[in-house]
Amino acid sequence: MAGDPRAGARGYERFPHPVTERAATTERAWRRPRSARPGAPNVVLILADDLGFSDVGAYGSEIRTPHLDALADTGVTYTNYHTNPVCSPARASLLTGINSHRAGFAEVAHADPGLPNNVLELPDDAPTIAESFQAAGYATIAIGKWHLAKESHMHEGADQHSWPVQRGFDRYFGHLDGFSQLFHPHRLYVDNSLYEPDPDDDSYLTDVYTDRAIGYLSGLRANEPEKPFFLYLAHTAVHAPLQAKEEDISRYRGVYEAGWQQLREERFAAQRALGIVDEHAELPDEDPDFEVAAWDELSASQRELYARYMSVYAGAVDNMDQNLGRLIEHLKASGDFENTIFAFASDNGASGEGGPEGTRSYLSKFVHDVEPPESWRVDLETPLEEVGGPRSAIHYPRGWARVSATPYRYFKGHTYGGGVRAPLIISWQRGIGDAGGGAAAESPAAAPADGGSGRRINRNFAHVTDLGVALLELAGVEPLAARHGRPAMEFDGRPEAILGGVLAGREADADRVQYWECYGHRALVRGGTRSSPSTSRAGTSRRMPGGCTIWMPIRPSASTWRAAARSSRGSSGSGGSGRPGRTPSSRSTTTGGPGCSARASSSRSRSRSPWRRPRRRSSATGPPA
Repeated sequence: MAGDPRAGARGYERFPHPVTERAATTERAWRRPRSARPGAPNVVLILADDLGFSDVGAYGSEIRTPHLDALADTGVTYTNYHTNPVCSPARASLLTGINSHRAGFAEVAHADPGLPNNVLELPDDAPTIAESFQAAGYATIAIGKWHLAKESHMHEGADQHSWPVQRGFDRYFGHLDGFSQLFHPHRLYVDNSLYEPDPDDDSYLTDVYTDRAIGYLSGLRANEPEKPFFLYLAHTAVHAPLQAKEEDISRYRGVYEAGWQQLREERFAAQRALGIVDEHAELPDEDPDFEVAAWDELSASQRELYARYMSVYAGAVDNMDQNLGRLIEHLKASGDFENTIFAFASDNGASGEGGPEGTRSYLSKFVHDVEPPESWRVDLETPLEEVGGPRSAIHYPRGWARVSATPYRYFKGHTYGGGVRAPLIISWQRGIGDAGGGAAAESPAAAPADGGSGRRINRNFAHVTDLGVALLELAGVEPLAARHGRPAMEFDGRPEAILGGVLAGREADADRVQYWECYGHRALVRGGTRSSPSTSRAGTSRRMPGGCTIWMPIRPSASTWRAAARSSRGSSGSGGSGRPGRTPSSRSTTTGGPGCSARASSSRSRSRSPWRRPRRRSSATGPPA
């Protein structure tokens, strides 16, 4: 353009109008801010930590959760939702929509072993759902536990590229590590900065999280009355060490003296009545290698202590629901409640880490490979009235974890139902049943409970990779197609697994295949039949309602893993390729699921995969982009 100063002038190339020598004669232009579509719903995703399948009232619990139950009354209760066996893999899959090995989290975020399926940081080319919401004009807020950065990056001077603010959240308050105390928590962060609470402050962390969430939402509404928000509220409760306020503990005094067998049977009966399980279902037998003592064989002092342990757990769950009630009341007062999508789930199944007797020294349960010093008291004598309070660090016995897992077997870390089945409730006052302009699907998967509760029960198989992607679709938000100039990884999640039975025309895939692998425990789902292991390691099959194939082999022996490592050398066993690795035996084809690597204990020492080198700041080039 002749006479246009933009010609050859750096900085004007993208300006849409001619530029003159005078500001007064140059037409102005402003960059349009990102804005969501009119009427876009808010989204609140609440994630409990180590909460068992049956620990809320809508799933048969005696624990008081009236606010969650109310969401279930007006929403959808999922009875066939599966998560990953431990926390970091579940959180990575939830926020990215991809399987945990492709997401770099084959296990919990500790030390990076230098293998592609376990780099313990979110991939650069896997946008989080928060980044998609943010790009669509949403305010994005994360509160609570993160646990998606390796331990060497959990400090103020570290590379923070896998921290919440760098992964799509405008605001963050919580802890980066795997757990903290609910009284006097350690190393909390506000955004990217360390937060140091008053050491004399006895505030309860679940309450503090809700205070922060309400504070951030109040600030948003004071400045942006119409802007939708995505709130990710990831509770620290009920991860051990278990702690609760005394007024919440005392509410359950006398409830658990009947013992874990009776409570498990009572919850199972309630599940039948609610339609959570089939009316012809039966409770499984004892979990091999994880037996639980008969309650009446315990001493009186043991029964008293163990009942207190469970009262603490119940008090922490009760308090979490109370805080949901506080959040709902705030949203009603601000006018946001009717147009807010709520999703509530747990990151994995109930924790059996307390062992057969529980503990009053939770950290002692992490000493596995060496004998602790003789001076280390692995169970601290604590007055009963202080158990579960600010001066204790307890965990309940696995007898109570079996109650939490009702009706399933085993616990967190296992690929059996007790480790991967979790509650999921989705509610949207304005939209469920007519979301996106559609109508509720007439589907057996979404039929009301047989027990006459009137709740909509969804029996579709669903996985944690489906949930975040489904929330994007339910809110009408397009997932990002690229991140930092790189095409986005393809989702493993299938939103129709969540939306089938909710939106017209969205039906789940009956032939779906899904794998799990964690610490050598493996499982596979394929449409048709259900297979489970026998003690001979061969599977047995039977037809299940809704139809799925589940291989759950017993953990292979060391010799089997060594043979697998020898056979997989030189093969494509990386988690990032999406190609299956070699399997440790011809009986099971589960180790190499979609995007899963053949993780043999022996293969680590033989693998030549290099560690990812940390980015270093250069004085010549400045900080990395």
